Amino acid sequence: MLNGGSVGYFGVGRGLRQGDPISPMLFIIAEEVLCRGLTNLVAKKRLKALNDPCGAATLVHSLFTDDIFIFSNASIRYVKNLKLFLSKYEDFSGQKINIEKSKIFLGPITARRKQAIIDVLKIPVCNFPTKYMGMKIFKGRVRKEALLPILDKIKSRLAGWKGNLEELNLPNEEGGLGLRRLRDMNKATLCSLAWRIKHEKSLAYNFLRARFLKRNGSLRPGYRASSIWPGIRKVWGLIVANERWMVGNGRKIDFWKDKWVNGFSVQDLMEDTGNQGPLTIDRFITSFQWNLPPVQSSTITDIFVLIKGVFEAEMEGLMEGLMHAKDMDFLARDAAKSWASVSNVALPGHIMELLSRDANGRPNYRFT
Repeated sequence: MLNGGSVGYFGVGRGLRQGDPISPMLFIIAEEVLCRGLTNLVAKKRLKALNDPCGAATLVHSLFTDDIFIFSNASIRYVKNLKLFLSKYEDFSGQKINIEKSKIFLGPITARRKQAIIDVLKIPVCNFPTKYMGMKIFKGRVRKEALLPILDKIKSRLAGWKGNLEELNLPNEEGGLGLRRLRDMNKATLCSLAWRIKHEKSLAYNFLRARFLKRNGSLRPGYRASSIWPGIRKVWGLIVANERWMVGNGRKIDFWKDKWVNGFSVQDLMEDTGNQGPLTIDRFITSFQWNLPPVQSSTITDIFVLIKGVFEAEMEGLMEGLMHAKDMDFLARDAAKSWASVSNVALPGHIMELLSRDANGRPNYRFT
């Protein structure tokens, strides 16, 4: 219909207007097909992932918006299967691979195989370092010489601010611009990375854990071919010395083996626990209160006394953390300055949500 009358047949073409809200959803659907297709190739052994460290699963692909990294064995038959799949994806989806912006990174293979891969994919070979999203990517450790041009640019831009940097780091209410010190930000980022490697259960961090940690969870003494390992090593001791367990609902804590009682495991505190099976501590929590069985052993009685103080220790640790954080983070500083007490802790909304979810609604304390 046009102006109240029929205009007959009109053709329908592909494409959306710029800014159409359905556009990103359609793009995600198309990318989901791409991801599942690559995963299916590996499942059918038509594509082989890279060798994994210590049995950890390795990524086959990684997406960021319209960019994709594909990690594959360099055997010609796998390369041909990948090329065939990408060609079919282009035909079915209408999307096209930008060959001019694509790059191949190869390991130590023969010149003959290298040329064969180039002939199949029609993509040029690139060497490290290279740029991605405006940032340089290095292979192995980042040497000082590689960062000198960046340091020179920063120094030239800060030349006019010399002598006033300390004032710029102050919060706005104290006359500064609220700029955080790069050294503090870098240390905080490294601590976050080390913590995730130590505890987070995901494909990426399982891979890093297998690469950097021993079987007992301690850090490997050295890892030459990594650009992030030296930074992790610097903060590892800080993380180990200051981490503490938050019981929450207790479903993920092993009663015997995990070090959740004042930094010790129940096995550490007892001389002999025998061959105990898996047991999580939620078995001893009822209505957010400890429900420990009566015992005759004086040793176990003493351990139960320590256990009953765990919830209180969590809140004390929270309060202590807020006080220490006030010199590091302006948000935490504001939270620590509010009239916080053991029974009424004033926290920012997102922190309150995390703590409340972790505590699973425990009524002993009130977060406002």
